[in-house]
Amino acid sequence: MSEVIELGKRKRLRFVCGIVVLFLLACCLPCIDGGPAVQSWDFEAGWHYGWVILLVGWEGGNNGVPWSANVFLAGGLLCLWRRWFRAALCLGIVASVLGLTTWWVRRYDRLMIGYYVWQMSLLSLALGAALAYRKSK
Repeated sequence: MSEVIELGKRKRLRFVCGIVVLFLLACCLPCIDGGPAVQSWDFEAGWHYGWVILLVGWEGGNNGVPWSANVFLAGGLLCLWRRWFRAALCLGIVASVLGLTTWWVRRYDRLMIGYYVWQMSLLSLALGAALAYRKSK
């Protein structure tokens, strides 16, 4: 019986690590192209990498709405690790929906590969938690 529990723990660890790797990869990639301009911290023009958006995306305007998906992602990963699958599923869905609000908030900008990798990490949490919740029943 302890072997089954240990195997489940390893699977969860691999899954959580996979989501974290996607998130970290998104931080290293360009996410938003606001048009021609010099690199700046105001998100109005130029390319912005994920790590910049993570550090200062919460301040000012509507940028905080999609940024808050990161908080729900962290909470969902914690719940998934603790085997609270229903809570992880709810937090994953909320994180995914908040991540999708980027399309509205940044509607005049071009979203780049980093955004899609980030959104993939959010959706992976929701789908993985849904599968884990379904199997746990």
